[in-house]
Amino acid sequence: MSYGLDKELTDAISAVIINSFIFPNFREGKYQKRIVEAVNTITDVITGNSSDVMSRIKAEAKIVEMQSKRAEKEKMIANTIFLLIFFYRLVC
Repeated sequence: MSYGLDKELTDAISAVIINSFIFPNFREGKYQKRIVEAVNTITDVITGNSSDVMSRIKAEAKIVEMQSKRAEKEKMIANTIFLLIFFYRLVC
C-alpha cells in the first residue's frame, strides 16, 4: 500500500474489507463479484464517500484494531512473566 493512503486505508480497514467482501464469496466461487465490491469499497474509503457500509467497516475496523492491541499487550505480559521466571530460576 502507498504511504499516502495510510490514514484512509489502515490495516484494520483493509482486514475488514478482505474478511467482509473478498473471503465470503471466494468460498462460493464468486470471485469477480467480490473483487469488484472490494475495489468499490476501497474507492469509497479513499474518496471519503459516506455510506452505511463505510460506517460499518470503520466500526469493525476499530474492533479489529482494539483486538490487535489487546493481543499485543497480552503477548508482552506473557513474555515479561516468562523472563521473570527464567531470571529467577537462573539466580536461585
